[in-house]
Amino acid sequence: MKLYRLMSEKESNSISPDRPFSWNSKFKWFSPNKDFILNRVKDGKFNNSNFDNKRYTHLVEYVINDYRNVLKIVSNYEIMLARKDEPLITVLQVSKVGEML
Repeated sequence: MKLYRLMSEKESNSISPDRPFSWNSKFKWFSPNKDFILNRVKDGKFNNSNFDNKRYTHLVEYVINDYRNVLKIVSNYEIMLARKDEPLITVLQVSKVGEML
């Protein structure tokens, strides 16, 4: 399963093999649709992004085992992972796609 996440440069820089999700909060949001995540996070409504449109600039692609019993499917395009469930997810690959301004 391939998921995308747009994050700050600081959060992207803190990704490591032992901490691929780079947690700073209770929940993390992902999407299997790259275009959706780029548009949703940049829409000015996502997590106060209207106050800082350069806050979410780095796109990361995750390839994980399909754990639909752990991930919460919020909509056709939004998937949530709770911090407590992170150990249940096997990350097969993490790719920093690049900066998306």
